[in-house]
Amino acid sequence: MIAILLAVFALCIASGFGRFLLSFLKNWEPNPAERFAYAGALGLGIAGYGVYFLGLLGLLGKIQITLWWLLLGAIGFKGILANLQDLIAGVKSLFIEGAVSERAIRFAILLTLTLLGGITILAAFLAPTGMQWDAVAYHLADPKVFLQQGRITSLPTEHHSNFPFTMEMLFLTGLLYADFPLANLFHFLTEILVFAAILGFARRYLTSLAGWIGVLLFATTPVVFWEAGAAYIDIGLGLYIALGAFAAISLILETAPQKRQSWTILAGIMIGFALGVKYLALLPLLFIGGLLILKRIPLKQVALFATLAGAIASPWYAKNWVVMKNPVYPYLYKVFSQSKYWSADRGATYDSEQQSFGYAHSLKQPSETLRNLLMTPFNLLSNAQKYSNAGEYTFMALYGGLWSAFGLALLSLRGIPSPVRMAMGLGGSQLLAWFFVAQVSRYLISFLPLLAVGCGYAALRLCEYGTTLLSEKSDSKLKASRFVLAVRILIASALGGQAILLLASLLVLPTSGRAANELGVLPTVLNLPALLQDLNNGRDSRVTREMETYSAIQYIHEHSIPSEGVVLYEETRGFYLNRPYLWGNGEHSSYIPYTEMRDGADLARWFHTHGMRYALINMNFAPFVGDPELPSPRRAETEALQRWYVDKATVSPGGWRYVLGDALRRRLLHPVFAERGVVVLEMAGGE
Repeated sequence: MIAILLAVFALCIASGFGRFLLSFLKNWEPNPAERFAYAGALGLGIAGYGVYFLGLLGLLGKIQITLWWLLLGAIGFKGILANLQDLIAGVKSLFIEGAVSERAIRFAILLTLTLLGGITILAAFLAPTGMQWDAVAYHLADPKVFLQQGRITSLPTEHHSNFPFTMEMLFLTGLLYADFPLANLFHFLTEILVFAAILGFARRYLTSLAGWIGVLLFATTPVVFWEAGAAYIDIGLGLYIALGAFAAISLILETAPQKRQSWTILAGIMIGFALGVKYLALLPLLFIGGLLILKRIPLKQVALFATLAGAIASPWYAKNWVVMKNPVYPYLYKVFSQSKYWSADRGATYDSEQQSFGYAHSLKQPSETLRNLLMTPFNLLSNAQKYSNAGEYTFMALYGGLWSAFGLALLSLRGIPSPVRMAMGLGGSQLLAWFFVAQVSRYLISFLPLLAVGCGYAALRLCEYGTTLLSEKSDSKLKASRFVLAVRILIASALGGQAILLLASLLVLPTSGRAANELGVLPTVLNLPALLQDLNNGRDSRVTREMETYSAIQYIHEHSIPSEGVVLYEETRGFYLNRPYLWGNGEHSSYIPYTEMRDGADLARWFHTHGMRYALINMNFAPFVGDPELPSPRRAETEALQRWYVDKATVSPGGWRYVLGDALRRRLLHPVFAERGVVVLEMAGGE
């Protein structure tokens, strides 16, 4: 309950401070939904940046961070009160604005959103496990390390720690006050702001009902629903990209110079924050800049947009340039060959992993690439597992067919408003870039809010389609009215059906892959009865069941002191490890100088010098898994350890596995715990 209250306070403080800053924009006349979306996004972004600068100064303590948030609240106090007044007025308008049928639709959508929101809040209290791999590997794990250190540093074996971390700074705040539930809820807050952004833009240029339909489509998309309650960043990125794009479109459509200036400033700031969330925001920066030039916006304003975006993003990229010798570390190694702890082969391995998702898209095979591109909407429905890691492919990885249905339906409609054309154009450009850059399912979320505008508009237009068939003949009028009714029922059934299917999945689909195979259905990450049972049983019960490394981590906690470090091999998920740790695989970083080590003795000396007493090897993810000639780690950990790492016939000389195996062979590291395919090694004699 504390986490929920703190999340509400955080949103109030952020949106209040954001509203204070927005008051400096001249002649900017937003509707309440727009104002709340921009204010909340601006406030959360600045709150995250404040935590970042405190971290760089080595001031990551509860007192300093509390004072920072209280300062934001004090400055934005009047904004908080004004936002509450808008909220009260907005709730009243929901029951009196529009025709009776529109109010009924809006109420049904709002009821659905409330129900989904309640389940998302419950899900936020679930301890993250293997299905939230990125969260327990770095989205949550790195901020936890920063808190333990009291400062933000570049973690030498964890290259993600050099990514833009605006969202992670909010997660850090959550971990500080209420652990992972509050961190998860910060991501849910960004979804609420996405709703406001879609509604505000639709209200300005279309109709509020088109916005509500777009919000419903976005909220009931399974992968969006799942991510909203997890400490991931894609919805947060989508918030800033959408607001930046909406501001740019408003700039293009605005005629008053002073209002144009305000929209330019907002567009630049929002895309700047997007760049502070993820490197991939460089693409919408280019697309929006190109759209402004195409629409003949004065170059002075385009330059202001780009300058603001660069200035807002610069703290992350400047830090990388100074510390890691590469502003977009670890990417573009060919350009930044001085990148610290990185190499061309590591970069190639990382790029290969990203390229392994989806379908072939090489320009050297244009016909196949074009075919795959055109088939993408169908492939996302029929072969969605191609866009996800094998272990992450569940019902909650799906997008559904309504995005394609409504998006493609726009092609058959005439008189599409320019705001819709531009929003869909920017969204479509990002879809094209996604196809060629990295076809990872989750990455689509970042531009779905743009597509939601067009899809909501298309659904509404299709509901009205057929009225043009009316003529003076009564029989034509009757046929047309029946056609319109049939189309409306069909669209309402499709939208309602997606919501009902999502809710039904929470009750019907099993979380076990084996049970799902027996039933012939996809498993689900979230099952409401299981969710409630896990919440009742507590964190340890869930994590022990779903993370094979957890019992090994508990062993380390029981047999070590807090200063004794651990090296993780074949494993990156260190969130639950309350000890200093490094990622040990040589592919992650050159920080551990395996190429300079002749044998296991060199590795043992390195361990001792750097305070590493233990090594944890998760053989469930080693490359030897599935080899019929080698023992299974689940059935015989000790034998697998011997055959996989110590046996010279298995490991080629010169690699990090060879050095590790030599340390095992010499008994410089020896097994002290083995369970569920995971082995803990301890240095001989503690040295």
